[in-house]
Amino acid sequence: MQHGHSSQYNIPNIFVCYKVGVGNDYTTVPTGHPLKDMTADDAEGVYYSLAHMASCHMPLHFPDGRRIDDVWTAEHRRALADYHAAVRQMNRRYLQEDGKSVIWHDYAGKRATIFNFATRRVALPGKVKCLSTGQSLPVAASYDLQANHTYVITGADLPRELA
Repeated sequence: MQHGHSSQYNIPNIFVCYKVGVGNDYTTVPTGHPLKDMTADDAEGVYYSLAHMASCHMPLHFPDGRRIDDVWTAEHRRALADYHAAVRQMNRRYLQEDGKSVIWHDYAGKRATIFNFATRRVALPGKVKCLSTGQSLPVAASYDLQANHTYVITGADLPRELA
């Protein structure tokens, strides 16, 4: 008896996932053809996968024997810290047409969490805090958002999209 699984993972389309990975193709184990792991291991890819609450490859040891804490950078660790700080408030996801961020609202509708993927300037309502740095931002008409940083909005009607 054999079991099966995806033979490769489709990272460019991971944004459609929620608590799962998306695979292309199918193979049985043992397989007759090589597996292709397309899971992102760079900090930006890890941040992007976690931001969409999609599964993210985090081995404790890599095939060459290196440990994850020897391979991961400060940016990897920040991505994981942001996710853990936000995950309990990630109830409803709003995908953004431009793909530059994803917005999550908490269950009560009192907090929005923005996982931001590109450096840009946007208008945000209410109180804004950079979860990545822990700094509250002074009230402004617009904010310079940093790539791969997470922002929290409270005290206002929560945005569903960013312009």
